[in-house]
Amino acid sequence: MTRGAVLAAAIASAITSFGAIRAVTPTAWDGDPKCWQMKRHAEKMVAVTNGGASVVFIGDSITHFWEEEGKHRWKRYFSNGPRKALNLGYSADRTEHVLWRITEGHELDGYEAKCIVLMIGTNNSGHFPFDKEPPIDTIMGVRRILDVIREKQPKARTILTAIFPRGVDANDPCRRRNDVVNKEIATFADGKRVIWCDFSDKFLDAQGRLSRELFPDLLHPNARGYEMWASAVIPLIDRVLAAGNDECIPSVWPSSPTGYVYGEPIAAQAIRGGNYWPQRYLEKRNEIVDNGNVVYDAVFAGDSITHRWERKGGEGRELFRKLRGEYKILDLGYGGDRVEHLIWRFENGELDGYKTKLFMLMIGTNNGEGRKGGEGWRDIVPGIRRALDIIARKHPEAKTLLLPIFPRGKDASDPVRMRNDKVNAAIKAFADGKKVIWLDFTQKFLDAKGDTKWCMNDRLHPNEKGYEIWWDAIKPYVDAAREQRIGEDPLVGSWEGDLPVDKMPATSFIFSRGDKNEMKALVLYRWGSPEWCSDVVADGASFSFRHPYGQLYRGKVSGDVMTAEFAPCDRKTGKQTGDWQAFTARRMPEIAPADTAEAKLGEPVDLLKDGLDGWEQMSKESKFGWVFENGVLSNKMGLNPDGSWVHGGANIKTKRADFFDFNLSYDVRVPKGSNSGVYLRGRYECQVVDSYGKPVDRHNMAAYYGRVAPSVSAEKAPGEWQHVDVTLYRRHMTVVLNGVKILDNVPVTGVTGGAIDSNEFVPGPIYLQGDHSDADYRNMILRPVVD
Repeated sequence: MTRGAVLAAAIASAITSFGAIRAVTPTAWDGDPKCWQMKRHAEKMVAVTNGGASVVFIGDSITHFWEEEGKHRWKRYFSNGPRKALNLGYSADRTEHVLWRITEGHELDGYEAKCIVLMIGTNNSGHFPFDKEPPIDTIMGVRRILDVIREKQPKARTILTAIFPRGVDANDPCRRRNDVVNKEIATFADGKRVIWCDFSDKFLDAQGRLSRELFPDLLHPNARGYEMWASAVIPLIDRVLAAGNDECIPSVWPSSPTGYVYGEPIAAQAIRGGNYWPQRYLEKRNEIVDNGNVVYDAVFAGDSITHRWERKGGEGRELFRKLRGEYKILDLGYGGDRVEHLIWRFENGELDGYKTKLFMLMIGTNNGEGRKGGEGWRDIVPGIRRALDIIARKHPEAKTLLLPIFPRGKDASDPVRMRNDKVNAAIKAFADGKKVIWLDFTQKFLDAKGDTKWCMNDRLHPNEKGYEIWWDAIKPYVDAAREQRIGEDPLVGSWEGDLPVDKMPATSFIFSRGDKNEMKALVLYRWGSPEWCSDVVADGASFSFRHPYGQLYRGKVSGDVMTAEFAPCDRKTGKQTGDWQAFTARRMPEIAPADTAEAKLGEPVDLLKDGLDGWEQMSKESKFGWVFENGVLSNKMGLNPDGSWVHGGANIKTKRADFFDFNLSYDVRVPKGSNSGVYLRGRYECQVVDSYGKPVDRHNMAAYYGRVAPSVSAEKAPGEWQHVDVTLYRRHMTVVLNGVKILDNVPVTGVTGGAIDSNEFVPGPIYLQGDHSDADYRNMILRPVVD
C-alpha cells in the first residue's frame, strides 16, 4: 500500500469523528438563500439538470475567475467541442464549502463526467490562523473531496492540481502552508482515478518569486496566467478524455521547487507511512480540536516509549489512565518516530490550538535503526535542538523537561546505548535550568551490572515498574506546573471573589502585562465600572495597588487561589479611613470558544405574567417604587424639587433564581436623563439609560455595562419604547437593540458592578435596577437554553 493510500484509508476510517474540524465538515455559506453563492449555485444546477458536462472544474475564486479574467481563454478552450466544460468554482470557497456543494448541493449528481479538474485549499490557509487550522486539516479536506468525487462520479478521472503559489516568495506564510498541503496531497495520485498536476514552476522565477505581471494581487492569475494554466492542463484533459478505462496516466510534476523547504535533512520529512501513523496523527489532531483551548498540565512528546503511556496494550496504560483522572495530559508519543517525524508533527499542527504549562521531550533512539552502522550522533543533536526551538516559539508560556534518551541494550557496551550516551551528553547543554530543565533519572533503570531487563522487558521499552519509576521522577515537575503555573506569570489572568460587605459584594481583577511588560490591573470594586488601577507593584505572586475609588489592595496568589485584603481610603487625600479586611478570590477558567447563534432555546417564560407577584425586593431598607399597570412594570421614584431624579429606590429580582444560559427579550422605556439596568443571572448588567445622541461608550444603552461598549449607536430618543434582545450562552453575550446587533458574541469577562455575588457558574435571577432612577418594562420573555 502506498503512503498516499495509507493516509487515505486513515482519513476515511476517522472521518466520522472529525465534526469539530471545519475543513472536512460540509458547510453552506451563510444560510441565506438570497446570498450570491446560493444564486450562483442555482444557476449551476440548471446546467447540472440539463446534462452537466464531460469536463468539470471545481475550486474557489481562482477557478471561478475563468469567467472573468480568464473568460476569453475559457470561451476559446473550454466552452465548446469535446472539452465543453462546467465551471464549479466559487469565490472564497474552502474545502468544506466544496464538500457541501457536491454532497448536499448535488452539483455532481445526475450526469457522467469524464474529467474533473480540482484545485482547492488556498482559502483554508488564508482565512484562519495556523493554530486554528494547520495544513493537516486542509489535507483531510482535499482527501474527503476526492472520496466524494469517486462516489458521485465513479467513471471520472480527477486531475488534482497543486494549489497555486501565492505571496511574493517562499516566505509568504500562506504559501508555506499550501506547500505542505501540496506535498501531501500529491501522494493521493494513483495515475488511474487521480492524476497529480503541478506546473507551479511556470509562474515563478528561479528564486521562487511570484510576478505581479502574472498574479497582480499575488493570489489570482490574470489573463496571461490563465493562458499558462490552459496550456498546461489541456494536454492532460485531452489524454483523460481519450484514455481507456485501465490506462495509467502519469502525473505532471514541477521542474523546480515551488516554495517552502525545511532545509536540513534531519529537520523534517513528510507524513510517515505504515499502518497506524496517519490514523494516530488524525486522532491527536481531533483530540486537540475537541478539547478547545484547554490548558494541559503537561504534554508528553516522543516515540514509542512515550506512546506506550496510553497505547492499547502499552505497559504504562493503566497508570496513565489513573493519572488522567487527576491531570490534564496530552500524549504525543508515536511508535517508531524519529527526530524528523516529531519535528514535522510539531510544525504542522500538534503544538497548536492549546496551551500547556510543561512539555516533556524524549526522542532520538530510533534514528540509528535500520541503517548500517547507525546514524551519527551528531545528526540527532541538531534535530533535538530544533524541536526545542519550535516548542519555545509556539509555547513561550511553557517550560520543557528535556529527558535523556533512555538506556537500551544489555549493558554499557551496547552500540546504540553508546551512541545515545553521546547524544545525551551533547543535548544536556541545551538546558538552562529555566525554560529547559535537564532531568536524568536513567540510573534508576539499571541494575548492578548496568542491565535494564528488570524494568524493560525488551531492554528498550519500560514495563509497568519502569513507568512507575518514570512517573515518580517527573511528578514533582508536573505538580509544580499545575499548582504554580510554570511558564506563566502567576498573577496574569482573571480573578473573582466577594468582599466582606453586606450588599453588592462581587469584585474582580484582571491582571495583564502592558507593552513595556509593566503589570496592569483592571479592577471592579463592587459597584461602578472596572477601572485601571495605578502604581501596581508586582513581585512574583504578590501585589499591591490603589483603586481610583480610593481603596488600597494587597495580596498574593498560590496556584488558582488569591488571598488578599483591602482598606477603605479617602478618595481625595488617600488617607486610610478603615481597617484592612481580608477576602479571597479564585482564578477564572479561560473562556472556551462558543457561539450564541448555536444556542438551542426552550419554551418561553413570561417574567411579567404574574405582575409584581413574580418579583421580590432585594433590600428591605430601600423605598419601594415599583408598580405594575396594564402589562407594564415601572419604577416610579419621580423627581426631586430641583428636577433631578430621586435615587435610592429598591432593586427587584425574580423569585425564580434558576436561570443560567438563556435568551431574554424585553421592551424598555427610559425617561430623559434616567438610568436603570437589567442584570442577567443577577451578575451581568445590560445597561438601561438615556444615551440618545451620545458617543458610543461602555455605559450606553444595552452595553455590557462598564466592560464592552456597543459597536454602533442604535438607541432611540428618551420616552420611546425600545426593544432589547440579549442571549447569554457559554460565557458569551449577543445583544440586539432595536433590530441592530450591537454586541456580537462578545466574551463575558466578568461580573459587573452591583452583581449579587461573583459565582458565575451557578444559576441566578433576573434583577432590575431601581436604586438609580425610573424606567418602564414590558413584554419580558425569557427562553432558557436547553442544550
